[in-house]
Amino acid sequence: METLQLPRSQIRPITFPDVHELSPNMMQMMAPFKNRSNDFPRFVMPMPMIPMVSNNQPTSPVAEKSDLKERNRIAAQKWRQKKDGYLGELEASNDDLREQVFNLSSQAASLRVENKVLENELMFFQQFMSRIMSVNSKQ
Repeated sequence: METLQLPRSQIRPITFPDVHELSPNMMQMMAPFKNRSNDFPRFVMPMPMIPMVSNNQPTSPVAEKSDLKERNRIAAQKWRQKKDGYLGELEASNDDLREQVFNLSSQAASLRVENKVLENELMFFQQFMSRIMSVNSKQ
């Protein structure tokens, strides 16, 4: 089976929209926050020491192969733990940022409402003052 390889010039990185490009209704489309406190540990478990093979001792190819497999297994396990910890930190950071976006969006909405109320009050007092001034000018 033959696989198709694109030349490097045709490969484009994935880009995400800037924060300012998000619509006001983006919060409704976002997934809910998840509690991941038990999913991923925030620390990496220490790994057992890898036994080193001395170069002075003659070793058989079978022993070398098993030692290499053991070292690869331990390295892969270490890498998976490191990756899981990193992903856990990223997801926690993502949740924090989503919560911050939600809080700021709700704060902006409440400020818009307050601004509208204050504009209406200002308009009322301006009309009230213009009526008083017109009554006083007639007298």
